[in-house]
Amino acid sequence: MGAVQAGQAVPLTTIVNDLKGRAAGEMIDAQLVTAGNFLLYAVKVLSADGRVATKYYYARTGRPVEVK
Repeated sequence: MGAVQAGQAVPLTTIVNDLKGRAAGEMIDAQLVTAGNFLLYAVKVLSADGRVATKYYYARTGRPVEVK
C-alpha cells in the first residue's frame, strides 16, 4: 500500500479490472516486485482450465508487460 500512496504504483484494483477485461482468469495472488529499475506487479492467475500463470504489469502505469 505504501507504493500506491507514494504514487509509485496504481491500486491493485486497476490490475484486477484489466484481467477481467482480458478474460485471463481469476487472480489468486499478487506481489510488488522489483526488476532492474522497474516496480512490477507479479500476478498469479488461475485460468478456467485450472492452469496457473504469472502475468506482469508495470506498477506505475498498470499496463501489462509485453514479452517478446
